[in-house]
Amino acid sequence: LRSEFFKLAAWPSCLAQSASAKGLWDTQKGKSYKDLDEKHWASEIINALTNLNIVEGYEDNTVGLNKNIIRAEILKLLLDAYALRIYLDEHDDINFTTYDKEAVLKEVFADSLAKYEKSPFSDISELNKPWFYNYAIIAYDLGITKGTKNSLFNGDEYATRLEAATMVYNFF
Repeated sequence: LRSEFFKLAAWPSCLAQSASAKGLWDTQKGKSYKDLDEKHWASEIINALTNLNIVEGYEDNTVGLNKNIIRAEILKLLLDAYALRIYLDEHDDINFTTYDKEAVLKEVFADSLAKYEKSPFSDISELNKPWFYNYAIIAYDLGITKGTKNSLFNGDEYATRLEAATMVYNFF
């Protein structure tokens, strides 16, 4: 479930420590989600990740607590959290109203993105570029995932707990 993964996303990247050191780890509600009660066990981590622009929620103003998580969302959470941590370590000041996640991701992982003229996955390509294209390329380069059978990434498919745990493990 997505709620289980939110907590996992912050710790492997050491984002909580870096954000806390800069006074940015704020667990108070910044944005309200229709499906997130302040008493929910994951509310503090979701609030903090929302305040850091890692969690955005859905168009219907939910965070999808009880929804299953897809493979691409796992990588997005892990890699955005890690990229922000690197950014925080290298910059003294940050303005989240102008913070460009995509630009920071491309900067932090420029070497990974430059290595591949062609996608290593047969189901995504430069011509048929899904929203998670860069995340898939970076994850492949870092060894977080090698995809599924037949060189498929299957980014829009739900991840099992085993797949999610494997991605987090490989992230280290």
